[in-house]
Amino acid sequence: MDNLSVGRAETAQNIEKYSRPRISFGGRQDKLLHVVSHMNERSQCFPSPEQGCLIERAGAKESLLIVAGPGTGKSRTALAIALQKIRSLPSTSLSRVLFLSFSNATIRRLAVSAGMQFSASERKHLKFMTFHSCAADLLSHYGRFVGLPYPTMVADKLQERLLAIEAEHDEEGEGYWGFLMSLAKNKGLLAFSVLLPLASRILSASKTLRRVVSRHYPLIVVDEFQDTSEEQWRLLHVL
Repeated sequence: MDNLSVGRAETAQNIEKYSRPRISFGGRQDKLLHVVSHMNERSQCFPSPEQGCLIERAGAKESLLIVAGPGTGKSRTALAIALQKIRSLPSTSLSRVLFLSFSNATIRRLAVSAGMQFSASERKHLKFMTFHSCAADLLSHYGRFVGLPYPTMVADKLQERLLAIEAEHDEEGEGYWGFLMSLAKNKGLLAFSVLLPLASRILSASKTLRRVVSRHYPLIVVDEFQDTSEEQWRLLHVL
């Protein structure tokens, strides 16, 4: 599995906390390549030499971290890399390029851009999700292999609070996490706060499952990477 992460240059210092000399992606020890793009102005010719280099490096199955300022074409470059990957897939492939971000707004923006640049057949190989919706999807499909009931359902905050009041659990109490886990294991109700840890846990526990997910998503693109939390990073790490 290849990974492309895109972040704004002005918050590059936040990205450093996720940097590692060597890192495992998809069960493979791989060097995380930091690419700082110095595209300071909007280029009227796409791709620019820097963007073309990034697209070429991604085709060589390298994990890339792109850091550049606003308006420099980071998302456009990411979409071009995704298109390159999709066109390399066999015609019968069911694999998809997965776009991840922390916010629904970013995902909607990327989906709109892809809709204008990709053909209908190419769009079938795209998947846009937030980290939490990705975790919920993984738990829905594979949670039963680690003891979760099938089907699972994500509980909204109001439902979670009502169930906590009914069970006389305090949200700030020591036993609250155990209460949320019991909801997941006994009723298949997934509170928002357990989605990322549980998804990371099932992927970490099964090499076979990681291979299945890796085949389904041979390329993962993370937009606005500088805003990725520790929990989101852990999920990306095991993906």
